[in-house]
Amino acid sequence: MEMILSFLAGLVLAGIGAFFMLRSHKSSATATLQKALADAATRAEADKEAATARLQSDLENAKNNLATAKT
Repeated sequence: MEMILSFLAGLVLAGIGAFFMLRSHKSSATATLQKALADAATRAEADKEAATARLQSDLENAKNNLATAKT
């Protein structure tokens, strides 16, 4: 009987340890995912700004070409 209780106590302790290990791993995985999302958002913002600058430059070139064509 004592051996069964010791075995059950060991299982409970192993379960508790596994729970905290998984919880800790989940927290670090969440933090990693949040950092990846923040990095992706930063890159997307930079890409948007670069595309806006290119489009503004293209617009200015088109305006200049139109003005040249009118003269």
